[in-house]
Amino acid sequence: MSRDKLLPGLFSRVYPRFRTPHIATMVTGVVLAITFFGLAVLALSVRSARGIGGGTRSPFSPSRSSIGPSTPIRSIHAPCPACSQ
Repeated sequence: MSRDKLLPGLFSRVYPRFRTPHIATMVTGVVLAITFFGLAVLALSVRSARGIGGGTRSPFSPSRSSIGPSTPIRSIHAPCPACSQ
């Protein structure tokens, strides 16, 4: 993408020994590490907000639903309108 001028030329630098775009790889790794860290913090905060023991139930759990697991089962066996033509 850098060779097509969609990214700055810095990202097109190739490491001489391995011939890989090392700067683009490092920037991607840092962005993904920050993203995954944020997701981990979010997951832990949701877990602590609900209580670590799991004593509280989500209002959206399938057991509280009036129709239960029948909807996913029906959707598996439902005929496909586009396939019947």
